[in-house]
Amino acid sequence: MKTVKVGITTEKASAKEFVEAWKRAERKERRREPAERLYFLDAGTLLKVLSTQRLAMLAESRQDG
Repeated sequence: MKTVKVGITTEKASAKEFVEAWKRAERKERRREPAERLYFLDAGTLLKVLSTQRLAMLAESRQDG
């Protein structure tokens, strides 16, 4: 089962994370586990995309394991 991290971050932090991942790839370094992330710039956008029903499904799938 994949784990996806959903959160709120700034453009600067997201860009920094991307550059760090790119540099690790250039050095052929690997993370222990691939990281799947879905970030939003603010809570309003997150709540527009992740409706109440979608949030409920995420919570249920998280409880299942």
